[in-house]
Amino acid sequence: MSNSELKESINNKTKRKIPLALKIILIVLICIALVAAGLLIYVHSLLNKINRPDPNETYITEEELAEIERQEEEAENEEGGFFEIIPDDDEELWDPFEENSQTVAEDPENTNNETESPSEQESNENKSETSSDTSTGNSSSSGSNSSSGTTVTVDKTRVISPDQIKFNPLDNATITGKNLINILLIGQDRRQYESTRQRSDAMILCTVNKEKKTVTLTSFVRDIYVQIPGYQNNRINAAFRFGGMKLLDQTFEKNFGVKIDANVCVDFGQFIQLINKLGGIDLEITDAEAKVLSLPSSGLVHLTGGKALSYVRIRKLDSDIKRSERQRKVLLAIYEKYKDKSATELLSLLDDILPMLTTDLSNWEIIGYATELLPMSKDFTVITQRVPINKSYYYATIDGRALTIIDFEKNQQFLIDTLLD
Repeated sequence: MSNSELKESINNKTKRKIPLALKIILIVLICIALVAAGLLIYVHSLLNKINRPDPNETYITEEELAEIERQEEEAENEEGGFFEIIPDDDEELWDPFEENSQTVAEDPENTNNETESPSEQESNENKSETSSDTSTGNSSSSGSNSSSGTTVTVDKTRVISPDQIKFNPLDNATITGKNLINILLIGQDRRQYESTRQRSDAMILCTVNKEKKTVTLTSFVRDIYVQIPGYQNNRINAAFRFGGMKLLDQTFEKNFGVKIDANVCVDFGQFIQLINKLGGIDLEITDAEAKVLSLPSSGLVHLTGGKALSYVRIRKLDSDIKRSERQRKVLLAIYEKYKDKSATELLSLLDDILPMLTTDLSNWEIIGYATELLPMSKDFTVITQRVPINKSYYYATIDGRALTIIDFEKNQQFLIDTLLD
């Protein structure tokens, strides 16, 4: 082919027109790519406002925490704190020291219960409300709690020794898997004037089961007596004070077999700001709660951030079991208020809300979870529960500390049954 023929061939090819439809498709694809890139850059810039845990934050010693606990114990006792435990009507305690301390009635939620004869029930119900601690020889005043035919003798001040606790430590996490996401929601007991990490006042495990399409909120009572890796046995909320998210996650895995995938934390000030930014929440408040909160009335009440914080921290009326229920009620109220909001409305809140949170999730992990879960979020069912479950715990003191002592095997199995099966 001559040079002139080659030039003519090239000129003919360059003169060929790109079909109009193909041009339109290319323009649309370019626009979509630009919008997606812009949105990704915007979301990434928003996520950069989230606080991250300090990787250089040091662990504290047991002696430092002991002094903090001593001071706070005195303050709480003055306010009628841990030693004034008043079990709620639906609380059913476990007493491993006296086999006949409970009258067990039929429970539709527990098929393992056996119904006693009327004569046995009458005999147990007539027992004295003063019990003796057979393991220590100490006598203590007790109260009686009845619910659905169940009578429980409640020993408020039983004193026991650490070697009486039966732990069931787990070497490997059992509550994990490709269809599970375990995010621990932490409310730390830090005031505005405190710069250091404090104890985890609230711990709610948010478990997303993608296969079952459920979101389960499981409260863990703050004073459960647990084994903390590298430290002496202590309340579970001490793990966060000792070593932050990392140590608290290790403590959950060792004692409950839960593999924590991520943590999200707020302190008192951040909680108040968060609730206020959301416009407050509406909750059903009892007469007793209204009185403690100095509210003019009970029923459906609108709470701003300060009152919402006081609500989730109420401890004068009952036990930490009920307190954990109040914390879950607040989360559900937030969910109900915002579950039907559009993506645009939610994005408009993020700029103000994200700086109030602290998480160990990376930006890309957050984007990945959001991309995977948001499309199916409308189909999820929200479930709430708590650890310890009924008939698996009792109250006691060890070395002067008021604690919740639990049956680990029973609660570990409960978590497997509800979060995995």
